[in-house]
Amino acid sequence: MPEPRTLEVRNPEEALNALSRILSSKQGGKKVRRGGCDLRRLDEEGSTYELVATYVYKPGRFSKERSVVVVLPLKRSPDGIYRGDLGEAVFRILVDKKGSLEEEWSGNLKDAEGKIPDVAKMYLEDMNDLVESIKKH
Repeated sequence: MPEPRTLEVRNPEEALNALSRILSSKQGGKKVRRGGCDLRRLDEEGSTYELVATYVYKPGRFSKERSVVVVLPLKRSPDGIYRGDLGEAVFRILVDKKGSLEEEWSGNLKDAEGKIPDVAKMYLEDMNDLVESIKKH
């Protein structure tokens, strides 16, 4: 079954709640652990949101853990449904530098599949589960 390339949801809060359940209920992998999620409203009218998911990534045995923050823009279309194109998701690798997080790398889904394939794969699995969860309700 191909992964969805678009997330469609009538209520962004519903997507946040479903994603939160998905992230907390699934096991992480050897190099990647699931973190939390958040929803940010970018304008007063509520026509644009960002659905944010975090992952903790440890590329090797002796390397430092890195936080990976994935931001998916959700835009309201004229029919009232919010859509987010997974190809537009932005992956950011953040590293702790003396107590503050600094961006080490940033890229889209295609870039992430090359740079951090374990995280990209897990994110797509979670988004697939989110799409399925929303379809059921």
